[in-house]
Amino acid sequence: RQLASTGRIDQLLGFTPHPTHMQELDNWLYVSDPDEGILVFDLFAAYYKTIPITGIERFEVRDGAIYFFQDGVLQRYDLRSFAIDPLPMPEGHTVLDARMERGRLYLRTPDRILIMRVVEP
Repeated sequence: RQLASTGRIDQLLGFTPHPTHMQELDNWLYVSDPDEGILVFDLFAAYYKTIPITGIERFEVRDGAIYFFQDGVLQRYDLRSFAIDPLPMPEGHTVLDARMERGRLYLRTPDRILIMRVVEP
C-alpha cells in the first residue's frame, strides 16, 4: 500500500537534480547536487529544503553539522545557526581531500594519506 506520493521531483524543484553523493541520518536524506546545493528529504521522500552549499561532490553529516571539502579547505556548516566555519588545516601540504571522523583529520595528499588528531568543535 502506498503511504505517500510526492510527484515528479523535477516538477517540484523546478530543475532536474544531478546527484553526486547522498547520506541518510536521523530519518533525513541529504543529496548533493553541485550546481544547486544539498537537497534534504524526509523519511517519506518528501522534499524539505535546499542547503545552499554548491560546488561540492561529497560531504558528511553528523553531530548537527555538514562537513565538506571545498577550495582546499575543510569546512563545517552548522545545521542550527547556518554558519559556515573553516576548520584549521596543517600547512605545508597540498591537500586533495579531507575528512573528519572521531576526533581525527584524514588528509589525502598527492602521495599519501595523513591522519592527525584534532578536537572537533
